[in-house]
Amino acid sequence: MVILDYASANHDYVAVTREGFWEAIRFQDHFYVFNRGFSQLQEAIASCRYDMDHGSLISLVVVRPQGYEVWSQVGSDIPVLPKQLLSPTARDSLLPARSVPSLPERPFWSFWGWGSKAYVVDGEPAAPQSLFHHSPRPYNALQA
Repeated sequence: MVILDYASANHDYVAVTREGFWEAIRFQDHFYVFNRGFSQLQEAIASCRYDMDHGSLISLVVVRPQGYEVWSQVGSDIPVLPKQLLSPTARDSLLPARSVPSLPERPFWSFWGWGSKAYVVDGEPAAPQSLFHHSPRPYNALQA
């Protein structure tokens, strides 16, 4: 189990998805994005531990001044870029970690048309991609 302080984490990256740009943390050569938030540290730890024991997500707990968050590893097919490569306009549209819009309520950004073209091949939209990396079986931290 890993617990990171957000202020000391390397959070200078963004994951590029159909829904927009998601702030990403780089930890041990893997990228993680916000998955869910909690008001109690023990709740976040229990949720992260459940992912590792029963699920297929590799997650870590991030401590922020406003609460505790579980960030999960980004899927290998999701592009992640340094924030410096984003234009100032795109940087303003970066999704904050604590606001996770559901698909029907997703906001419309000016880059949406440009970003969605990246997922079209020969006029056919690409298959939906999961934002998170899913391993074939539960992750055992002792195997790392």
